[in-house]
Amino acid sequence: MQPVTPPCDMKSPDRPDGAYIKLIGSFVREMSEFNRYGDIEFKIAQTLYFPKHYPLLFVSNAKVACTTIKKSIWISSSPETFQENSNPHDKVSGPFENNLYTVKKNVESVASLTKFGISRNPYTRFLSAYRDKIERPKRDAHVWKILCERYGFDKGSRPSMDYVLECVLDDNPLQVDQHFALQKNNLSLGLIDYDFIGNLENFDEIQRFLGDFGIGISSHLKHSTGSGKLEGVSDFLGQKTIDLIQKVYSEDFANFGYSLDPTKTAPVSSATIHSVNESILKNLIDLATTRDPNERASIQGKISELMEIPPNNAA
Repeated sequence: MQPVTPPCDMKSPDRPDGAYIKLIGSFVREMSEFNRYGDIEFKIAQTLYFPKHYPLLFVSNAKVACTTIKKSIWISSSPETFQENSNPHDKVSGPFENNLYTVKKNVESVASLTKFGISRNPYTRFLSAYRDKIERPKRDAHVWKILCERYGFDKGSRPSMDYVLECVLDDNPLQVDQHFALQKNNLSLGLIDYDFIGNLENFDEIQRFLGDFGIGISSHLKHSTGSGKLEGVSDFLGQKTIDLIQKVYSEDFANFGYSLDPTKTAPVSSATIHSVNESILKNLIDLATTRDPNERASIQGKISELMEIPPNNAA
């Protein structure tokens, strides 16, 4: 993979408010050869979890209890296969369908699945990601390497929150690491016909939702930073940092019902769930498993039609 010019040196991309067309366009653009985070197949395979024993589709949103949810599904469905050192994200060892080509063979059944995801207050989510992936002594080496390569961080450094946010702000939002990316992009908001989008701050509601499918909650504290227990974050973030978070994640505040007031971490309104044609997800799976340029162009056209977007805006 060729090195990427640190986006802090790039001009900020055009990101108009309510960029619904750009959102869908991000999922049908040609795969990037220089950065795997622009790869449609990687993005879909990374975020979609199809439990083999439950009629569910879980869309993973990094730093929003995704490890806990995957571990809970695993232990509830196949407790004998889960070990203390098991990686809940591992689709090969875990009770999840790990092959999109298999999903494609049964793609018609995807429409009947109950689709869900979880959101989190943008302040506490960023703080948690920063502490876990950058600040802590034993930070995630894999993610840290990606951040260093993309933003030009010195491997032995611990860049400030403000500098990290400035880099994310100047980057292409579709290529930001999932732990710092917009939640609307992680959750493919506007592309998946959700049945339920819970929020981490009201976890009892998520627990009840999973309980209806016979799934009990098994906590996972390996990546815990304590950020989720904060009543407010104003004591931990300076005004410049707060302003940057509001700028970077403005669409997440709006889409998932969070107040800009950093002393109020719980949502003040419900998440915005778009009315989405269920065939879009099926076509995205087709796109992710197709390499022929002509077939890809045809699928992109279908998605554009489903979104009622002019074809020249879909790429």
